[in-house]
Amino acid sequence: MLNVEFSFPAGRYHATPWNRQVNEGFVEWPPQPWRIVRALDAVYHLKTEQGVDATLESLLKKLSIPPEYQLPPATVGHTRHYMPLYKNGSSSKIFDTFVAVERDRRLLVSWQDLELDRNEKQLLEKLLDRMTYLGRAESWVEASLYDGMIQPNCTPMEKWSGTGDTQLVDVLVPMNEEEFKEWRTSSLKNADRKEKNKLEKFSSFLDVIRIETTTIKKDGWSQPPGSKWIQYVRRTDCFDMTSVRFSDRSKEKLPTVARYAVASAAPPRLTDAISVAERVHTSLVSFHHGAVFTGCDENRKPLNGHGHAHILCESNPA
Repeated sequence: MLNVEFSFPAGRYHATPWNRQVNEGFVEWPPQPWRIVRALDAVYHLKTEQGVDATLESLLKKLSIPPEYQLPPATVGHTRHYMPLYKNGSSSKIFDTFVAVERDRRLLVSWQDLELDRNEKQLLEKLLDRMTYLGRAESWVEASLYDGMIQPNCTPMEKWSGTGDTQLVDVLVPMNEEEFKEWRTSSLKNADRKEKNKLEKFSSFLDVIRIETTTIKKDGWSQPPGSKWIQYVRRTDCFDMTSVRFSDRSKEKLPTVARYAVASAAPPRLTDAISVAERVHTSLVSFHHGAVFTGCDENRKPLNGHGHAHILCESNPA
């Protein structure tokens, strides 16, 4: 048995299902195995020394088995905003839908019949430890192996044995090795020259895992090659708003410092520090009119002391 736990420090999970458009307001829940496997591969390339492709491939192939989930209490929320104006003066309204989860709650993923060898387990531990988001970049995550028992409440339909009101949800999973070979052979047999050129890009399991989303859409695939949809069963109350109790942040020790990097082809000069700091201050006040940024009370009178934000510039070429 292999169990993995995910927690969401920001209290949100942002991810749009593959077969949905972002403005439809649908959110992926549970996180699809296809997404988890691709996320692990991305961490491997971005945050490890690499050089163990054979171990990585065997690990990801094993993780292509559809897992079971223990979903934490959650609800769905969204924000809406407009993108910047286009050249013709129009703007685009965007819905950002997300799953809201208490930050101290864990989402557990379990592969019941899976055993890893020592090298695979060590690599998985390293990848999970270095994973910082799952889904979109603002969907912060902390991940690790989990040694305890789980009580699945979201499983493939053929494994469901729970009680209560349930619903079906389509989940995208990678094909296993045999399914992939059969799919590729059959597709090549019936493909024309143009389709064969696209299929010949995928000679191995890692090839399909690593294909860019832009390439998938450019080549006209209706879903990622090497993937399949299966139906999962989850409880209808998985988004019951009353089950989520957000903690009182006033009792927590909150951060007191935020550090930003100014990125530009021509970085500002140090002599522009006051101007840059004032622009940052003006922007902060436009988002929040509290005394911490304005330095004034409700009557717009300056506060006594220095209990307001300080904006400091530093010269740091690195």
